[in-house]
Amino acid sequence: EVISTVTNGSVYKSSSDVAIVKINSVTGNLIFCSYYGGNDADDVEELKVDNGKVYVALKTESTDLPVTNSTTFKGANDLSFAKFDGNTGNIIWATYGDFGQ
Repeated sequence: EVISTVTNGSVYKSSSDVAIVKINSVTGNLIFCSYYGGNDADDVEELKVDNGKVYVALKTESTDLPVTNSTTFKGANDLSFAKFDGNTGNIIWATYGDFGQ
């Protein structure tokens, strides 16, 4: 289901995009919502929060992830890694893992 309140301009592209959401633990109010994904299947393998940053590892079939470097999709079940600002949900960096088949 699409979350309609995206706070940083990220775009929902397919039914398996990753939604990164931060909610105020006292009020329940939305602090931010960000999407990360592309034109095909994106499956989260791992998500960690460390020192105010959110790290996501996913297996992807998407050829158009919003990477911040020159890596490209290498084929079925490629990996992607991304780091997000834990205060805004904005991408700090994102890359393909270059491990596709």
